[in-house]
Amino acid sequence: MPFATPQAWNVHTLGGPRVVKEANEYWLFYHYRPLEDRDNGELPPLSTGRIGRATSADGLTFEVQSDGMGEGGSVLSKAEDWFQHDCGHVGCGDVLGGDAWFLYTYGGSNAPSSLRDLGVDKDGEVYGMDLKLGVCVSQDGIKYGRFEGDESDYSLLGPPPPSSWERKNAPVAWPALCEDPLGDTGDLLLFYGTTDDSTGLSACGVARSSNGVTWRRATPGTACLSAGDDWDAGGILRRSVLRRGPELLMVYEAKSAEGVHAFGRAVSSDGGVSWTKTGRVFERGVGWDSHSISAPDLLQLEDRLRLYYAGSGVENGPASFGVAESFDDGETWAQLE
Repeated sequence: MPFATPQAWNVHTLGGPRVVKEANEYWLFYHYRPLEDRDNGELPPLSTGRIGRATSADGLTFEVQSDGMGEGGSVLSKAEDWFQHDCGHVGCGDVLGGDAWFLYTYGGSNAPSSLRDLGVDKDGEVYGMDLKLGVCVSQDGIKYGRFEGDESDYSLLGPPPPSSWERKNAPVAWPALCEDPLGDTGDLLLFYGTTDDSTGLSACGVARSSNGVTWRRATPGTACLSAGDDWDAGGILRRSVLRRGPELLMVYEAKSAEGVHAFGRAVSSDGGVSWTKTGRVFERGVGWDSHSISAPDLLQLEDRLRLYYAGSGVENGPASFGVAESFDDGETWAQLE
């Protein structure tokens, strides 16, 4: 069963779960579409809107917190100024804790985007899909302030170079971060999703930073993880990455050519530049997540991995959150009830 549902948490829908273990407590960061924005035609058909926080003693039963500085006590809501990249809605990307907390986000405005720029093979427009990446900083993990990125709209990653694999004007979203496993520079790696210009499908890129704010593309000529020819032939979507000594482990969301979502596993030994897929490892269930699953999030516990994710049992229905565990490094998973 899901541990969080829109009805119980008094929102329209949920998405993007990211869990960190803070001392003896689990903190869940997530985005949600508030009830008052359910029918807002200038927002995209996503679960983004505001970012919330919930806490738990065991990582399985969470209580919503409303002690943030955003609207409704959220951790973060849309930017106030019209020129900022996330002035329409904001989504939860990844969270890095420590002496200072860094919350990586993605968001868009209320402006229209071309469907063709989004990889949809037809004319038309959709609102709020001009997605870009951002970052917020906090001293206590609760109250966050936006950090001004290098771009004029405060976003983090500028336009791709002319020879890039990325489609110009395509949305950039779903950041997942980890430390570089190679060398001792302390650099961070950022894995993001955007559109592959040659295929029109979603793929994964990687960028590198020494300070967490100024980023440079590590592989401007090619995606680091692209669609395959089987269950992931429809594109690579959201992901979560863990550092495992000199290697990286990724669980990623992908979809088939028919639009069926599942999670795959991949490993990298060269700092995330290239990945070896090891297969599909998690699929839709038979109940609350029988229609779709999305947004995998990995958490390393002492003797096992835990996987948080969003799922829905109805087409275009609101998403809830569930959890699974693995004792074989993510090769197989058992859903927790």
